Amino acid sequence: MKVQPYCFPCLKDLAKGVVLLTEAEEELRNECFALIERRYSPEASPPDIANEVLRLVRKRTGVDDPYRHKKAEEFHRALSAAPVIARSFPSSLEGVLKCSVMGNSADVFMEPDYDRESFVFAGNIEEIGEEIDRTGRQALIVGDNIGEFLFDLPLIRYLQGQGKEISYAVRAGPVQNDLCMADVELFGLREWFSNFISTGAGKVGMKRNEMGHQVRRLWESDALVIAKGMGNYETISEFDHERRVIYVMKLKCPAVAESVKGSVGQYTAILGGDHGE
Repeated sequence: MKVQPYCFPCLKDLAKGVVLLTEAEEELRNECFALIERRYSPEASPPDIANEVLRLVRKRTGVDDPYRHKKAEEFHRALSAAPVIARSFPSSLEGVLKCSVMGNSADVFMEPDYDRESFVFAGNIEEIGEEIDRTGRQALIVGDNIGEFLFDLPLIRYLQGQGKEISYAVRAGPVQNDLCMADVELFGLREWFSNFISTGAGKVGMKRNEMGHQVRRLWESDALVIAKGMGNYETISEFDHERRVIYVMKLKCPAVAESVKGSVGQYTAILGGDHGE
């Protein structure tokens, strides 16, 4: 997905936020703003620019994981909320998708909002069920925010019950509040699930030419592919003409909402990519 007019202020908010977290001088914030202005063009995607901003901040400050404390807070909120949310939905495909997508509430621009009462969901469950049946034994889930994995556990268990072998891909290194390989060990996530793999890069989203070996193998096979969150949608939608992808996300901005014909604030699970038509 390419940048839209709505993306410019969000990217500036990202720059302000990450510079503030590193306690850097205002000069670095202005340097980030200048970078955004230079790179903002119809050919760029929002994650491309965000990754350049984050790389610049890491280079100038030497702070590898500016969101470390925020990630810990988010994870512990999710640890309390996820079991409660999971019990509020049935163990059907629709129920586990709703639990999974609610985990996508967290974002670098806002506090997690695990509000069951205001939950509005839209998704073609029948079409997704057919995709699960159509695909092979392997399944790839491309994760997103650090607390989200806990909300994905019912989906993982459901798919395992359908005979799928799950690989859960997370960032190779720290980026924003996304779950990365180091976090898997830090928070002991292998106690819940063992097969974590790397997306191949410590960047927002996932680029086709930067996929880790295991992710690439699954992508090029008949595996089921599920991508969580807007960053994954914004990047994977650039090359999902190659195969079908189930996108599961909260629509947090007008650009993505317009792209999938939804509305801001809505939770959605849709089948995208090549439908073989």
